[in-house]
Amino acid sequence: METTLVLLKPDSVQRRLIGAILQRFENKGLKIRGMKLMQISNELAAKHYAEHKERPFYQGLVDFMTSRPVVALAITGPKAVSVVRKLMGATFGFNAEPGTIRGDFGVSNQFNLVHGSDSPESAEREVALFFNSDELLTYPRPEVKTGGRFFLFDCIPAWLLTRCAPEDCRASLRSGLARQRLRPVGHSGHLRFASLRGHPELECLRQQRPRGSSVHRSRGQRK
Repeated sequence: METTLVLLKPDSVQRRLIGAILQRFENKGLKIRGMKLMQISNELAAKHYAEHKERPFYQGLVDFMTSRPVVALAITGPKAVSVVRKLMGATFGFNAEPGTIRGDFGVSNQFNLVHGSDSPESAEREVALFFNSDELLTYPRPEVKTGGRFFLFDCIPAWLLTRCAPEDCRASLRSGLARQRLRPVGHSGHLRFASLRGHPELECLRQQRPRGSSVHRSRGQRK
């Protein structure tokens, strides 16, 4: 597991995109360990962007990042650094692919909405700059009991669910998706495992967990 720093920059806050961007990370299955709305000081900005001090854009970047509040996030998950950067997209919105945060919410060649650590080493340093150790929280995901087994709520791509489920129930899963009884979350095409409760389509998952999916059985014992 990695923990990475994400900053929702002043343009994200001013445009009221905080919730929309947070949803992208959570829908992916990443977990927020720390979050704060804050005003970055000149001293903190200088430390954070120290590697760019000799670059011509340095002072303008510091001035922008200290001009308005930002939202600082500590986000954790498998390969969180690279996953977050893929979700963010190319540096500027005009060049970012649709489906990414910058590609969907920006066209600027100057303001790019979010910052994400570019390596595990940078992430460790940057998280420590913005969060004290007691501000990074851990918490379990809620569980649901199905057929005597415990599963963690999680996301699973709809196409992967139909492909990896036992062959005898794939048709009913596809039917449920076609009738919109099982609705993907957001723009990602993912289903939350919790949304399968109460549907006949769930029965096929009681005896066999789809391989390769992000639905995990917990280590808890049967009650």
